[in-house]
Amino acid sequence: KSTLLKILSRVLRPDRGQVRVNGRLSGLIEVGAGFHGDLSGRENIFVNGAILGMRHSEIRRKFDQIVEFSGIGEFLDMPVKRYSSGMYVRLGFSIAAHMEPEVLLVDEVLSVGDVQFKAKCMDAMRGFLRRGTSVLFVSHNLAAIKRFCDRVVLLDHGRVRLEGSPDAAIAEYSRLVSDMEDANPTGIENSHIGGRGRIDSGARITAVRILDGSGRPARTFTSGQPVRLEIDYTIDPATGGIDNPNFVISAHMFGAGLFYQFESRRDGLRLGRCVGTGTLAVDLPRLALGEGVYQIGVALADEKGLPEHDWHDRAYRINVVSDGATDGPVYQPREWQVVAGGDESRCEQPIGATCEPTEVPA
Repeated sequence: KSTLLKILSRVLRPDRGQVRVNGRLSGLIEVGAGFHGDLSGRENIFVNGAILGMRHSEIRRKFDQIVEFSGIGEFLDMPVKRYSSGMYVRLGFSIAAHMEPEVLLVDEVLSVGDVQFKAKCMDAMRGFLRRGTSVLFVSHNLAAIKRFCDRVVLLDHGRVRLEGSPDAAIAEYSRLVSDMEDANPTGIENSHIGGRGRIDSGARITAVRILDGSGRPARTFTSGQPVRLEIDYTIDPATGGIDNPNFVISAHMFGAGLFYQFESRRDGLRLGRCVGTGTLAVDLPRLALGEGVYQIGVALADEKGLPEHDWHDRAYRINVVSDGATDGPVYQPREWQVVAGGDESRCEQPIGATCEPTEVPA
């Protein structure tokens, strides 16, 4: 993937074949690419802009806009070798965004930076698309891919596995991840995604089961459908037990961070003094996650939430597919009602039910 992007941006020359780019190309494919560490941010705006093909007069005309967009004006005269990775990305994207390219390459460097700047970048990308710019967007963020892209190429070990619509590519990606998990189960002790954290308290989680609506273990779920999590635990009697142990469940979207977290304590569950073995279950009547790949974490803590006696950090992976009626990373149960504009009949149906249209008198 990285090699392909460097070829497209003319950083590397292909061994064979040709790349044809129809239009002015700009790219942000590597943090700090084209920056000289000893030069200031101000100087690098002119150097990097020239590398991208901007005329000196054009850079001067857009200089204030570039600085304002980047949000690093107070550090503008500092050598960029002292910049954080987030500051590099801010300045690099700001320069590329104001080049007014006809073709824009954007790699996952936008995963660096704060939420506010990411939102500015996404707004800028929407502006590019509205103006007819071709955007090559590289990401593992499935929600962003579905939001921005109308054509997706899925790469697997350097080869094209699928080229097609975002829905088709996301579904294939979810199947690919699920197949890899089934073929190479790492187990909680060898998880490279999160891991396991424990304190020597005699309390531990012994098993976690994620079940579908029929009570069968599953890896793939549909948004809006019921899900049940069962947690087996043991508390060594020699410790005297734990008062009101607190169970914490989290969901991270692969490549996009924490989506939500909830706790038995905050939900009002008081277990009293627990000792020996036990099983706790939590039912989710309607899975609120949208389409994507998610990492589920489970922790056993004391009644104040800390410390975690046992923590399976993002150790269980599930795939969520759309119900066909919802786009985006969140599933929102809803009901539609005809409040005005029709006759006195009302359509009060949950999502998934049909509402026959009524004929409105002229």
